[in-house]
Amino acid sequence: MTPLPRILVTAFEPFDDRAANRSQEWLEAFLDRARDGGLAHRVDLSAALLPVDYLRLPRALVRLWRSERPDAWLLLGESGAGEALRVERVAVNLLDAAIPDNAGRMRRDATVVRGGPAAYFATADVRRVAATLEKDGARAVVSLSAGSFCCNQAFYLARHLAATSRRAGAKKARIVFLHVPRLPLSRAKPAPRIDAAADGLVRVVRALAAAPRSAR
Repeated sequence: MTPLPRILVTAFEPFDDRAANRSQEWLEAFLDRARDGGLAHRVDLSAALLPVDYLRLPRALVRLWRSERPDAWLLLGESGAGEALRVERVAVNLLDAAIPDNAGRMRRDATVVRGGPAAYFATADVRRVAATLEKDGARAVVSLSAGSFCCNQAFYLARHLAATSRRAGAKKARIVFLHVPRLPLSRAKPAPRIDAAADGLVRVVRALAAAPRSAR
């Protein structure tokens, strides 16, 4: 029997002294919808919550890459505000944030990987991902980069793990980062509905699973 495509979806824990992280809420909504959305017999789905911690985050990502061996990795993170989901095009080799991580560490003008490439592009068609999300009524746009905090760190490291892996076919893993808006900009521009976004994420995972898979 042909093995199912392995799909990994991750989100982040709360940070900046807040009780919730919107990406975690959207991951939970997606997992609820995935059980009803026919994914159970289409993909080997796994999910994890990532730490907002410059030192713990790389170790968590390496463990997930090695244990889950994903054919596709959809990373979810929280943006400060906005009226749309943002499908990020680029991860940059830079850590530079005005707020500390959850361990109180600050990073200014630091690299994600010393000696690593300046940037990595997403390895999924970001415009198609945005269009797929919008089919269920969730507004989505293509965005340039994932910033320079832990979201960018995770996106860059996920791409770096794939790019430098010796596992056969691992470089073909589809990796894409999606920013979830924390708050609406105004009443006239509400944040995307979580149910529409969950349906959209199911469609995105189906599309990622249908693409050619990496070797085991």
